[in-house]
Amino acid sequence: MAVLVAVAGFSGCDVQMDDGFDAGPTGEHRGDPGSGQKKDRPRDRGNDVRRSDSPKPKPKPAPKPKPKPKPPTQKWGCFYSPTMNYDWHDDVLCMKGPQEEDRPYLLPSDSYITKDEIMWAAAQYERSLNG
Repeated sequence: MAVLVAVAGFSGCDVQMDDGFDAGPTGEHRGDPGSGQKKDRPRDRGNDVRRSDSPKPKPKPAPKPKPKPKPPTQKWGCFYSPTMNYDWHDDVLCMKGPQEEDRPYLLPSDSYITKDEIMWAAAQYERSLNG
């Protein structure tokens, strides 16, 4: 219930409204009059849920031990590696890990080989090495 109070001695425009609550300088709600309790906001009584009423989460099962990974099987890989010896037939290097390498002599019957041709031959050679 709101009560309008007119303050005597002031013009008719100075009207004060009293709604029964004590509001601070910033307008926040400070509680019921006469309760002496400071409240930041009014309590919503319809959604009052207690933590003890809520179900407790089930503990997660212990993770299964993972099997040890197998060492990767190394495969041959061929890539373009020019030798600068003016012979285009050996401009591919094939490697299997850091220890094994092979520099094949590809397309020996061609007198001139482009990079695309030698890389096509290198892919064929790589497939033959990896079986």
